[in-house]
Amino acid sequence: MRTFTDFCAYLGCPLVNSRWSWSALSADGRRAVFTVWSDEVRDRKYVLHPVSERRPGVPEEADSRLGALEVERIAAAVAADPSIEAFGILSIAKDPKATPRVRESYDDDTLFRLKVVHEDGVYVAHLVARPAVRDVVNKA
Repeated sequence: MRTFTDFCAYLGCPLVNSRWSWSALSADGRRAVFTVWSDEVRDRKYVLHPVSERRPGVPEEADSRLGALEVERIAAAVAADPSIEAFGILSIAKDPKATPRVRESYDDDTLFRLKVVHEDGVYVAHLVARPAVRDVVNKA
């Protein structure tokens, strides 16, 4: 299995920083990838930002960490321009209660096509389809 960093690059969206990046935008700005924590998906929806909206009890300063700010910036771009392809990479947290989280694993066979919307100050990703990874890579 590839590292998460390598998988994002394979999808055409290299991470800015392998330590704190949880999302990435392709060089041409036409594709985005986001971490989707498996335990935080509700009714095929996932709150991208702010973190404190999806994980009650998390201190609000979690929303201003570099990775969270990067997610917010990319989510804003995707919500404003629906022609940008957005995908979620299903990830498992080593400790779901930890802040910040550490990725225990991710599923390189499970990718979700996302529709990102901005609702009442919250960026929400709707999991709308589950394309084959090879189809997404071949389209890049």
